[in-house]
Amino acid sequence: MFTRSKYNPILKPRTENAWEAEKLYNPGVIFHDGQYHLFYRAVGKGVDWQSVIGYAVSTDGENFQRFDKPLLTGEADFEKRGLEDPRITKIDETFYSTYAAYDGITPRLCVATSSDLKNWKKEGHIFSDWNFEEAGGVDVEFNKLGKPYVKPRHVEWSKSGGIFPEKIDGKFLMLFGEEDIWFAESDNGIKWRGDHKPFLRPRAKKYFDSAFVEMGPPPIKTDKGWLVLYHGINQHHCYKIGFLLLDLFDPRKILYRAD
Repeated sequence: MFTRSKYNPILKPRTENAWEAEKLYNPGVIFHDGQYHLFYRAVGKGVDWQSVIGYAVSTDGENFQRFDKPLLTGEADFEKRGLEDPRITKIDETFYSTYAAYDGITPRLCVATSSDLKNWKKEGHIFSDWNFEEAGGVDVEFNKLGKPYVKPRHVEWSKSGGIFPEKIDGKFLMLFGEEDIWFAESDNGIKWRGDHKPFLRPRAKKYFDSAFVEMGPPPIKTDKGWLVLYHGINQHHCYKIGFLLLDLFDPRKILYRAD
């Protein structure tokens, strides 16, 4: 079980930095060379609500040193409203960060690579032919009363990519998505092929994930299998964290799903 830190919140907005003056949220973190490297989504002041990726380091996971400039910012048209929700994985000698680039209408999964966690190369949009609805996605929204309803979504809408920290059968593997969760595979970690059928969907109304599921951080390897954390939303618009245990050699096989 997890214990909440007595230092929470461990990071807060800083008004002296315009780019992170309003909100900090949805971070990704990796432990490397004795430090926790944390990458967070930051929103600054202004009407455009643009997100950037900030960076902080810590030796204990609770007290962080932050930097005065964002690590990654949106520049191209497809990321003009910003970069969201980084998740970091190391495979061999390369770090991979997935994130969603948002153009104001649609988020699209992208990847950046680094050899030192400080200098990143944007590799661009990871999918070339993946569509949310054609892949079996069901879009759930909540009305002003917090009640779920379904509406069509005819675009890519890809988010929340957690890359497995090692290749399996010579392939990079990733779980991604919100509303439903899908598998994707890649030959090089840069360009990906998304499944056209969801791997994980919401369940019956009695469960914590009855309306919506979304992938969490990269899977964690244990001696019992791949531990996958995800969040679910129920019919009352309440978020809770659950987990899966996947087979080590065949990750598409679910050994256990928390109820």
